[in-house]
Amino acid sequence: MNKRSLLWALLALLASAQENNGVPVSGPFKPGFGGTPESQQVMEAAGRHPNATSTVTFARTFNNEEENWTWRINITELNVPNSIYDLGMPEADFSEGLKFANVQWQLQWPGSESGNSDIRSLLAERNATVMFGSIIYSLPANVTDSYSDDDKGDCAPFLGEDCARSVAEDDPVYWQDYCEGTLNVNIDGIRGGVSTSFDSQWDTKFTADDTLFFHTTDTYTASGEEEPPSPFEQAESALNILIFRFRYDSETQVGPNDPTALCRIVRKSMDSPEQEETPPSAAVSLPQSMMPVWVIVILAAALALV
Repeated sequence: MNKRSLLWALLALLASAQENNGVPVSGPFKPGFGGTPESQQVMEAAGRHPNATSTVTFARTFNNEEENWTWRINITELNVPNSIYDLGMPEADFSEGLKFANVQWQLQWPGSESGNSDIRSLLAERNATVMFGSIIYSLPANVTDSYSDDDKGDCAPFLGEDCARSVAEDDPVYWQDYCEGTLNVNIDGIRGGVSTSFDSQWDTKFTADDTLFFHTTDTYTASGEEEPPSPFEQAESALNILIFRFRYDSETQVGPNDPTALCRIVRKSMDSPEQEETPPSAAVSLPQSMMPVWVIVILAAALALV
């Protein structure tokens, strides 16, 4: 096994260790701090009423025909109940004033609103496996200033052609080779990997209403404008990168095998146009002792092909 393959394999193992009920997870806490499906459902439902959101529709080609996919990022600020047993309860006591931010990704694919509502149906039709990698990376404002929503998710105008290609195809441990001044700004931060894959035989249904990826921040208290950005504000200005790649088992159905990397920032700064803001719909609880320090680099992920 060559160096690159070995690193991909190691990062894939790290990714699998961070899955929660089949959903890739990053951050200090998994969705559902009580460790039950019910607590995860509370988190997932809250993410459907975000305080900030961003959606991008992008084109991919299959059998020489262009088709549209949509990636949505939801960021929700949630209150932390004083007791873990009050998870999702309207009478929960929030007197300690703690909050945390919950980031969720969703994905829509061709036909996801009709016959292909389960991604396994699409993959069965195409005899394909799809593999996803997830990256959330916090960068300083002087780097993100060059980002534009007008790029429609294309990473190249922001990161540069070589950097975008290395993120999609190469080993992220060596981003500094091609990402001078962008992703390598915080290269000394803590890195982890989150990835997942689907095929037609996967034992769990996955629809466009489900969550592709969760990220949670550390807890924090409300701060004034003079304070440093809160974890919620950092999540808003972080660079989200979705990497995915299809592997086709049929020689008669042809699609691009090159991995796709998409970049999105929900809000570059507090001076950006306001996003739709909705009060959080649920409260999520966690033990008060579980408060690790927020790190600037949230994670760097790998997409492993087997």
